[in-house]
Amino acid sequence: MKYLDEFRDPEKAKALIGEIERLVAEIETARRRPLQIMEVCGGHTHSIFRYGIEEMLPDAIELVHGPGCPVCVLPMGRVDDCLALAEQPDVIFTTFGDALRVPGSKKSLLQAKAEGADVRIVYSPLDALELARKHPEREVIFFGLGFGSDINGLHAQPRPRSDAADNPVRYPFRSFDGGSVIDRQRSDTRTYDINTDGVDHYGLYADWVEDLRLVAGQQIVDDLASGAEAYLRLWERAEEAAD
Repeated sequence: MKYLDEFRDPEKAKALIGEIERLVAEIETARRRPLQIMEVCGGHTHSIFRYGIEEMLPDAIELVHGPGCPVCVLPMGRVDDCLALAEQPDVIFTTFGDALRVPGSKKSLLQAKAEGADVRIVYSPLDALELARKHPEREVIFFGLGFGSDINGLHAQPRPRSDAADNPVRYPFRSFDGGSVIDRQRSDTRTYDINTDGVDHYGLYADWVEDLRLVAGQQIVDDLASGAEAYLRLWERAEEAAD
């Protein structure tokens, strides 16, 4: 699928639903109880309701609407902290585009940018690192949000590093947990390389994580790998507070 309207092709949708029904029929558990699938992004939930996806799925599939992605559940106080940093002189404040409109108690990062704060959109932590190298006289801050891929087909993925030729990802490499050996992905006649293509599609996230490790070290990869556990702990604390 290359263009946005292809995602809304009725014939393709019917074919996908038919394939889902076929696969569900082969799963023994689905004969005893519904298969529960959670989407954790508010954008996904919105799209599911807007286009009636839940009604098209077989009864053996139950969608569980989750708590929202890190941006959806970002507290105002955290945004206020970001604003206090972004409005400091000699600061370049970087973040992902979906965080710009999240409101703080008085304004958003987008409003602070309009008022003169140097707030910049990046597509990867590596972009912030590149800015820091170009502007050593200024303090570059990257607002670390939880990693997610809920771009809904409308957002750019990370580009190749500008210095990838000097310190490239070398194929094949082992996944961060050591369990898999990953080579350049091939799709039909095309071969993808993170060093020249960037994250051209979702299947290149493993390559991107290795690229991130080369530049920023193992600690950031370990943090990324523990994100799901941190999210669950946050949810547990929220339930405890509600009780």
